[in-house]
Amino acid sequence: MIDLIQFLLSLYLYGILVRLLLTFHQADFYNPISQVLARVTDPVYQPIRRVMPSARGWDLALLAIALVLEMIRLYLGGAMEIGASVLGLILFALTQIGRMVLNIYLISLIVVVIASWVQLSAGANQFLNLIRSLTTPMLMRIRGVLPDTGMLDLSPMVALFGLYFLQSGLYRIGRWGLTV
Repeated sequence: MIDLIQFLLSLYLYGILVRLLLTFHQADFYNPISQVLARVTDPVYQPIRRVMPSARGWDLALLAIALVLEMIRLYLGGAMEIGASVLGLILFALTQIGRMVLNIYLISLIVVVIASWVQLSAGANQFLNLIRSLTTPMLMRIRGVLPDTGMLDLSPMVALFGLYFLQSGLYRIGRWGLTV
């Protein structure tokens, strides 16, 4: 039963984080997928949004919800029993959230790369437009640094390597947080 609750919490947490990233990147709010995501997350989000502002494009209410959900998930997983300090558990939860955000970017990049090889239907284009709104800013920055290689775009590969590198760093920081 606890595994099911942890799974549902993780799923909802990913929804919160996707909404956070879509808000940060100012994605199309009128996209049907964005609308569904807003309807699912609004019952928890709206009461907290009234008291927590945004800062530099980041919605602090969504970040707070993500932190609380991750702490609950860690508690249900038995993280309190390992003897880590509260500060260490908060650091671990933040690194887990960071790793989840990086997973969202990794999956989005892989979907965009695969979608560039095939032609998809109009319904899939709405989904792809939403995903591209997450990946395009990152890829444009990388393309600005990389030399022009003609038709071969190396920016997704560089982004994937960079995201994997960041994930391994967050993993080490999170494990260190559990020992603090």
